[in-house]
Amino acid sequence: MDFFSRFYGDTLIFKPKNVLLDDLGTLRFKRELMMALGKGEIKTIIINLSTVKMQDSTGLGALLFA
Repeated sequence: MDFFSRFYGDTLIFKPKNVLLDDLGTLRFKRELMMALGKGEIKTIIINLSTVKMQDSTGLGALLFA
């Protein structure tokens, strides 16, 4: 799973490029998000999941508790 991240001042916009998110993809999502947060001072995080489809409830649950 690939991710798109863009910084606008102190705002980070983070969006998965793939449209299918399962439990393993969620773990990578968390890791990539933490790496992006470590790059600078971020005050606002926007996670855009508008095109993402959860494979099953484990992907959604993992994302909520990641």
